[in-house]
Amino acid sequence: MSNHFKILFLFLTFFFTSQTQAVELCLSLDGSSSIIPADFQLQLEGVAASVENSSIIPQDSSVYISVVQFSDNATVEVGSTLIADQDTADILAAKIRNIKQVKGGTNIGAGITSCTSTFVTNDKQIIDVSTDGVSQVNPIPARQAAVLAGVDVVNAIGVGTGINEAQLSALVWPQPETPIPGPGFVVLVASFQEYTAAIEAKIKAEVKPDPEPGPGPEPGPDPQPNPSPNPEPSPSPSNGTQPIPTLNEWGLILLSLLMLTVTMRNKKFRNT
Repeated sequence: MSNHFKILFLFLTFFFTSQTQAVELCLSLDGSSSIIPADFQLQLEGVAASVENSSIIPQDSSVYISVVQFSDNATVEVGSTLIADQDTADILAAKIRNIKQVKGGTNIGAGITSCTSTFVTNDKQIIDVSTDGVSQVNPIPARQAAVLAGVDVVNAIGVGTGINEAQLSALVWPQPETPIPGPGFVVLVASFQEYTAAIEAKIKAEVKPDPEPGPGPEPGPDPQPNPSPNPEPSPSPSNGTQPIPTLNEWGLILLSLLMLTVTMRNKKFRNT
């Protein structure tokens, strides 16, 4: 393949792959002392099981996952990882299962701030907060700073009776809170025994591609034509200009030209 073909091929590859927006999801997990070790492990297991399940998180390089643990402060436990295949997902799940609980107080805002630092693209950025308690520091300023930094969505899951539902409702973004699949939703579960199913459904909703715009309103019935004697056809108005192709149309045109050129070169080689 000549250099011209290589350049065109690389351009087309970049063009079509760049049309798909990735999702960056940071999971901010509560590691405070209010969570007993067994429940903390259930929290980790729920997240790890979601990560390694391809029916929940696609393994096609469309999703990045990072994990933060917060208590009084926050720590990035797993940096942003692109889920490209099952091996990558399994390695990430193993790292999540090995996270050690730090214990201490509850500072949800610290987790949000740390999550914001993990994002590596300008694509869709989502922070997913899990907690069983009430933040001892107002988390809203951290969420506001995250949104200003480019975060698109903040969702939350509250576990047990120690949460402050109003605080979580005010935390999520966009405002006001909306039902799952959101964006900007709160999921409530009674205990960590229910956490795995809840976080799986939550993550699946978060990484799902944005829906395509729906069809417009259905057209009404065609108006009945008014009969007129000897109707004359009238030419369509035109200003002599043609519509400019869209980016996708340009990509298809270039791809067609590449295929045509390769076909002609192959014929030429066979004839020589």
